[in-house]
Amino acid sequence: MTEFYPVYLQTQAELEHHFSALPLLSYLALDIETANWWKPQEEQIAMLQLAYRDLQGNIQVLLLDAQGMQSWQPVQLLLEDATVPIAIHNASFDAIKLRQHFRIHAYPIHDTMRAARRAGARRYSLAALVQQHFGVELDKAEQQSDWSRRPFTASQLRYAAKDAGYTLLLYEQQRELGLSGSYTLPAQTEMPLLAAPPQIAEAPAAVDTVDLSLPEGISLIGLAALGLVAKKPHYYSPSALVVAIGNERSGLAGWIVRAFLGEDADIEEADAQLSIANLMAQGVMTLDSFRRCEITPAGDELWQRCKTAARL
Repeated sequence: MTEFYPVYLQTQAELEHHFSALPLLSYLALDIETANWWKPQEEQIAMLQLAYRDLQGNIQVLLLDAQGMQSWQPVQLLLEDATVPIAIHNASFDAIKLRQHFRIHAYPIHDTMRAARRAGARRYSLAALVQQHFGVELDKAEQQSDWSRRPFTASQLRYAAKDAGYTLLLYEQQRELGLSGSYTLPAQTEMPLLAAPPQIAEAPAAVDTVDLSLPEGISLIGLAALGLVAKKPHYYSPSALVVAIGNERSGLAGWIVRAFLGEDADIEEADAQLSIANLMAQGVMTLDSFRRCEITPAGDELWQRCKTAARL
């Protein structure tokens, strides 16, 4: 397993000092960690991770604590340099969040998830691709971390570094294979912080043969999350719900996800976050006083209707 030894930058002075000494880069990889992602008006980018190769060919990872930065200009100059490709896994999440929060228009972008899908991969989450191509199982326990709290733990820093580092390695492999993952940011509009994620998995026959008539902005991923909360209200935090429908895939969570998304569904963390955030925005899911998920009367009505239509 490749080990990454990140440099953690916590202040504006550290950022400017380190970026002034960066070598000329041929390419880099980027990842972000978000906090309060289920509330559009409170959402923050908590950390930005950059991975690149130094002049000796070693992978370097920078972890930028967003809380300590007053200006993102050094990062903006790097990420908007048209001569330096940026590898991002699921760019439709990270790149759009960068533009929304920091007004950084990253370009040019190679989306490693898009490249894997175009190449016919059935499982294309970062964890699945790293397992397949590098034989490494990424520890995703920190998905449930509260990224709004400081200081970050050593485990959080390791987690963040690995996501960026392995995205870089995956990009290098895809480039050698000639895989295309080009991604262009959609035109700038008065876009909401939330956008409905694509239906990334093929629905099973039971769902495919009926019209669920989902409200606009609610995906099958969201419906699976809604069903899980209907069965276990006041149990999951938003981050734990992401893990339940994305990674655990056992017991009740596994049954509901398989029912709506199919046996081989591979749910990327960012898609699960967007889907759950949209449930909150649509008023079909909310948080109780302990920040645990519960469905609203409108959510229960939607779930009962879809469950009946799908004969579950």
